[in-house]
Parts: sequence; C-alpha cells; structure tokens
Amino acid sequence: MEEIDLKKLIFRRLSYLDFLEFKKAAIESVPTNEAYLSFGHIFKNISVLEYMYEFAQLVKDKENESFGLFHGNTFLGFIGFQFGFSRLGTELIGWTRNGYQKQGLGELGLNTACHVAFEGKGFNYVELRIDSENKASRAVAEKAGFIPLLRMKYFAGVDSSFIYYVKINPKVENLANRYKRRAVDIINSPASIAPHHYFLKSESVSEFYNWPFDEFNESAKPVNMNLLSSYLAVINLHPDDLGV
Repeated sequence: MEEIDLKKLIFRRLSYLDFLEFKKAAIESVPTNEAYLSFGHIFKNISVLEYMYEFAQLVKDKENESFGLFHGNTFLGFIGFQFGFSRLGTELIGWTRNGYQKQGLGELGLNTACHVAFEGKGFNYVELRIDSENKASRAVAEKAGFIPLLRMKYFAGVDSSFIYYVKINPKVENLANRYKRRAVDIINSPASIAPHHYFLKSESVSEFYNWPFDEFNESAKPVNMNLLSSYLAVINLHPDDLGV
C-alpha cells in the first residue's frame, strides 16, 4: 500500500479509462464490501465482460453520476449519486478500497460528495443507508455530519436492518431557523425552494411535509418500509401528477 498524500487526492467523475483500475480495486475490496454492500456480491464472481457492462453503466449514467477518489492513478474509493427519498435529496453509495481504511478517506469522500451535492447540484440533503451492524461506516458517517433518523428493515420478515442517515444542506438549516421550523421537516417540502419560502409560514403546508417519525432511538424496533409509503407518496407528489 502506497503512502497517501491527502493534498494530492483528486475527486472526479469516473471515465471509461478507469476500468482496469476500478476492477482491480473492486476485486481487492470484495472481502470488506460483501458483508454490507451489493458491490461485494456483484463483483465477486463475474466475467470480464460482465465487469465491463457494470462499469459502463456507472460511467454513462448522467442522472446518477459516479465519482472516484484517486491518488495519482490509484483508485482509492467510490461514491455514486443515486435517487433519494425525493427529488430534493440524493442517496450516496460508497466504499473505500481494502487496505486504505482508517486514513480518513471515507470522511473526506463523504464531505467532498456533500459539497458537490449541495453547491453543485443544489440538493437539500444527502442520505446514506448503512447496515445497522456496520459500526465503522456508521462512525465515519456521523463524523462527517450525518445524523441517524430511522432504523428500517431490508425486507419484511427478516431481522437485519439499516440506519437511514441524512446530512442537511446548511442553507436549508438556515432557512428552517429563519422560519422557526425543524430542518428535517422542510427538506422534502417544495416551500424550501425559492421563491416559495413564504409557504413555510403556513402551519398546514408545513405539517403536510413534516417528518412523520419520532426522534431516532438506537434501541427502537426497525420500521417496515411499507410504513413509509404514505410519506413518500406525499413528498413525491408533483402538480403534473394531478393534471394541473
């Protein structure tokens, strides 16, 4: 493992030229990824052609962009933007190359991706879904400013669960303070977008988009994803859906 100079790290979009280095890093990281991430399973026993296909999908997707953290030509970590709970947020999927953990790369990658999400893409929040038992990743997320909101089951009838984390755009937090609202209650509200801020004065409008769950409790039972359906339907309702 080469010595990492943090000043020389580069965070950039993946390109087709990164395929071989990405493949090498993914294979090396199967042991650390497969317990908690789909990457560990996807990249464990597939052919070169399948690798090429999966990687090509990452590179060409313009809506859900994929980034790499590089030191020179060495691929150190992956972060991809995915669809979040609503169009106002984005989910990050990421992993650090095996052998490069505990060097602050995960926290650096998360903070850099959040900067891109907030300043470059204008998202209200960034979300992570981390396996409940993945203590190391949870610690990195919390150090990077993410807060746990909910424990959820992966599937009905199974015991395993994940923690839903969010990091809120500071501009949205300031907006919430200005209107005396909780930031988590307005992150999915259209009123968080200019020029509609004045709707935050309305109790009925604000209540409509409020976060519907109690404060996070580590010992709380996991919530079945089906219980989220009403909330997700509300926050993703668009005027076009009503034909107006």
